[in-house]
Amino acid sequence: MSEPVKRIRCGNISATIFNNTREINGKEVEIKNVQIQRIFKDRDGNWKGTSSYRVSDLPKLALAASKVFEYLTIRSED
Repeated sequence: MSEPVKRIRCGNISATIFNNTREINGKEVEIKNVQIQRIFKDRDGNWKGTSSYRVSDLPKLALAASKVFEYLTIRSED
């Protein structure tokens, strides 16, 4: 994957947006991919990420997903 375009954090939930390029029908097309993880420290104190969520993580996951959608779809007219 490419370098992250944007990272959105909601507590221990991290949503990262990546910008990838694919060739479709002979044209290069920009595609956004999103990775959402729960971040935690393991027993040794090292930071880890997982795609397994607790019930208490779900509201934060929903908020992070909503903020990613907002970032990718709403364009300001500056």
